[in-house]
Parts: sequence; structure tokens; C-alpha cells
Amino acid sequence: MGCLDQQVSLIRYVTAPQRIDPLQIKPDSDSEVNHWIEYTLDRLWFFKQPLRQKRVIWMWNPKLRTTFGRVMTRSKNVELSTKLWKIASHEERKEVVVHEMCHWADLQINGFTHHGPEWHAMMILCGYDEPRIAHTLVKRKTKSVKCDCRIHEVGETVFKRIDRDSRRYRCIDCDGFLRVPR
Repeated sequence: MGCLDQQVSLIRYVTAPQRIDPLQIKPDSDSEVNHWIEYTLDRLWFFKQPLRQKRVIWMWNPKLRTTFGRVMTRSKNVELSTKLWKIASHEERKEVVVHEMCHWADLQINGFTHHGPEWHAMMILCGYDEPRIAHTLVKRKTKSVKCDCRIHEVGETVFKRIDRDSRRYRCIDCDGFLRVPR
């Protein structure tokens, strides 16, 4: 990890103990995140000059409910969701930390970040040839509606609309109206 020492002068994490329930996060989570930050920065050797004197500040954010992680553009901090961390698999956790660290590196180098070619190149350097932009950890609540040919699963908002006015939605296969089963 000698290469890492040249790239980043300080890696530290910030937690707000008053906001985090210790039962929500496993004891080794902090070291796990630090390991994946080092993993990502070690693989971004191509960009080591701009990242040399930068420091990575990451924190747990219990308010994140649908977003697993994000990079704050003004403060350049990385935030991770405590709720989603708890239910994610080992590989999903790793991918999210690498994903956010590539955003962080893109922000340090270019001054802005998005899922553009630079970010994509960084993800490839980190071993993700086809990086995912969105993660589907939180399953949507669905409800069943039926038409003439089969039963469909729709979200709660569409379900309520169909319940109010069933003439608004049609099946793509049989062209029949979708209706709420009674």
C-alpha cells in the first residue's frame, strides 16, 4: 500500500455517535469501508497526481433511505446509508463504496461529477466493466391488477389511479383495461 500513501495524505472517517444506533452497523463496518476506499485509490494510480494531497472524509448518514451513498459536491464528503448498509450483501457494499469513491475522484480532478466517460473509466480501472448507476436494494411495494389475459404487478401510485379510473390504463399485450380485482 505504499502507492496509497503517495496518493492520499489522510484517510479518515467521521461519524456522529449521537445520531447512529450502534446496533444498526456491524463493528467491522468502518474498517470495511476504509479497506474499500484504499482498494479504489490503489487502482486509480493513473490519476495519482491530482489525488496526492486530498483526503477522503466519509460518514454514516441515517437519513438516507433510498440512496445507498452520495458525494456532497460542496464539502466533497462521501455519505453512506446506515439502513441500506445493514441489508446489503458484501459485494453490493463494495460496489457502492467503489462507485462513490470514483465520484469523489472525478470531483477532485474535474470539479464536478456525473456518470460520464471519466467516471466510467475509473470504474473500469477498479474492476467493474459494466458499472451500475442505480442500485435496487429497496424493493418497491407492488399491488396486483388484472386484465383479460393475465395479472400485472404495479406500484402503489398506479394502483390508486387504476382504482379511481380503470379506463386510464390498458394492457400492452391484449389491449384490455387494467382493473383492481375485487
